[in-house]
Amino acid sequence: MRARMLDALLLVIAFGIALGWRLAYTVDFDGLYGQDSYAYYDFALDLPRAASEGRIASPAYWTLGYPALLTAVFAVFGESAAVGQAVNIVMGAALSPLVYGLVRLAGGARIGAFAAALIMALCGQAIQSSIVLMTDIPALFWATASAAALLAYLRRRHVRWLMLMAACLALAILTRPPFALLGLAWGVTLISTRANGRHIIVVGIVGALMLLPQAAYNALSPLPSLNIAPLSGWHPANALASSFVSAEGAVSYPQINAVYYAQFLHAPHYISVALLPFAALGWWRLRRNAALIVLGGWLILPYIFLIGLAYQNIRYPLMSVPALAALIGLGVGQGIYRRDAETQRERVLIGSPLLRFWVSVVILFFSLSSMHTAGRDLTQTFVANQQRDIDVATWAAASIPDGVTIYAFAITPTLTHRTTLTVYEIYRETPASLSAKWTRGRADYALLDAARIERQWAGRPPAIALDWLRTMRGLTPLARYGDLTLYEVGA
Repeated sequence: MRARMLDALLLVIAFGIALGWRLAYTVDFDGLYGQDSYAYYDFALDLPRAASEGRIASPAYWTLGYPALLTAVFAVFGESAAVGQAVNIVMGAALSPLVYGLVRLAGGARIGAFAAALIMALCGQAIQSSIVLMTDIPALFWATASAAALLAYLRRRHVRWLMLMAACLALAILTRPPFALLGLAWGVTLISTRANGRHIIVVGIVGALMLLPQAAYNALSPLPSLNIAPLSGWHPANALASSFVSAEGAVSYPQINAVYYAQFLHAPHYISVALLPFAALGWWRLRRNAALIVLGGWLILPYIFLIGLAYQNIRYPLMSVPALAALIGLGVGQGIYRRDAETQRERVLIGSPLLRFWVSVVILFFSLSSMHTAGRDLTQTFVANQQRDIDVATWAAASIPDGVTIYAFAITPTLTHRTTLTVYEIYRETPASLSAKWTRGRADYALLDAARIERQWAGRPPAIALDWLRTMRGLTPLARYGDLTLYEVGA
């Protein structure tokens, strides 16, 4: 009983630390930024209305997992961005106790499990992703819960754990489809441990039932729900490339994909590189344990997938962080504790190996400190950038007359949601649509970075639309705000 109470106390402490750290960054930020978070928010708002009207919600090319979650929460707490942000914050904070559970279920010591929970709590990219209305954290929550349920099954062999595993993995896939990769690692784990055949059948049934609504939605939708632009150019040769032409335009990055997507192993806003020896020690500890297939597959499979993308995104390596944190926690326990041959209990090393205890504590302290600093800087910079976009929208609304049309690029959702302007995204425009929107004798406006568009999308939308506006109507620069220029589009 005392042992369970101690585990419960450490779980609560880990959750509290993670929750507090995330709440600290929400004072001046409501979770909406860029383009996708606004689109998910709109999708969640449109789902119940579309269902009542017998139509497909927009945008139809995204899976239902995250919008449906937001819709359900909105029905109880109200349709506001702050409510959606609260959902992500709570799920992000809950990753810490889930990682604690992973370590304990894999046979790790409490101190190692708590270290893993702190790593997850202070991971800068996890914090930043927790305060936005995006799918990264909810999908990671479901995937981590699925892994914990699988490890619980390996210990107890109760089919209810496999049912929970299948349901959570299905929710992760419905939230972010690339998490289907984990199904391969989970399947290999069940086969290698000779899981009950009837239990595996139950897993298949539960998973199929969970994915059935998405299949029905796909059948009715005019667009494929997995039409995710950054995934369209996947190729293994991209691992050694740093320049790509894709739906994101022509882009060159400083690092090749193989290096960039390994940043979860060394970048301080992910995990301190000083903790990697503990991960190796944790890997060694699990060398005869089926949990290594779960955690090892979770590390390797997403990385193989990501390095083949024709695109780089700082958020994507977050997929594997819980597995790495769990391995580090197992290594910390291995370094600080050993199993007594007589009592089979783990105890602190004594004598000369006591040095390992203090070395481990010092490494942990300074690693967590550096992670905290890097995570704070990353998140503060991110929030400042989003506030700048809001300031741009406010400035644009005050700089142009009411009732006019404004063409924008990238910042379009911010303008749409935070001003009363009539805004069109130039990426979606063609010469024909621009001509149809043109009211002769009336000037319109454009807010965009023309140089970037011409450089990154030469010969493609939106550069074609920009060239038409310049050639057919004329663009007169009026003012600048950072990289953006406000143009008057000729009447």
